[in-house]
Amino acid sequence: MSAQQALLISVVAIPAVGALVVALLPASLDRRARIAATLFAALTLLAAALLGFQRHAARPPVVDGSTPVRPWVDFSVSWVRALHIDFHLGVE
Repeated sequence: MSAQQALLISVVAIPAVGALVVALLPASLDRRARIAATLFAALTLLAAALLGFQRHAARPPVVDGSTPVRPWVDFSVSWVRALHIDFHLGVE
C-alpha cells in the first residue's frame, strides 16, 4: 500500500472513527464531544489536503484530451471473493 492509498483510506476512516468516539461519549461530556468532533474533522481535512497536494507528482496532466480519464490514486481489494464483491476507492 502506498502513502497515497493510505491517505485515501484515512479520508474515509477518520470520520467514521470520530463518529464512533463521539457517539460513545456520555451526554455529560458535551463540550469534550464537540472538541473531539472538531479534531477528527481537522484530521480529515489534513488528510484530504495532503492527498490533493500529491496529485501533480503522481500523474502528469493530460493536454490533448486523447488519454482516457484514470484515477490518480485508487485502492482496490477483494472483500468477499466468493460473491465477487470488492472494496474500491478512487479519486479522479
